Amino acid sequence: MTERTELQASGETQAVELPPGAWHSLVALAPNTVLFEVKPGPYWPTGENDFAAWAPKEGDASAPVFVAWLTVAGVGDRASAVASA
Repeated sequence: MTERTELQASGETQAVELPPGAWHSLVALAPNTVLFEVKPGPYWPTGENDFAAWAPKEGDASAPVFVAWLTVAGVGDRASAVASA
């Protein structure tokens, strides 16, 4: 993890802008959370190979462990440590 930003409805940070092409993850830390991602159009479906190799595929049994790691990981932590845990 190279950067971490926590957004809060009543907090100082309520939005974040990422550079185009940056790998990123979003995790809702509170119930009834709405995440809204905006990208320039037109829409192009994501290809099978357009996902980070270090993240589990959707539906993979290790995905819940990865999401749990994301909720507590800090800058400098590596996703590869999740796979070896």
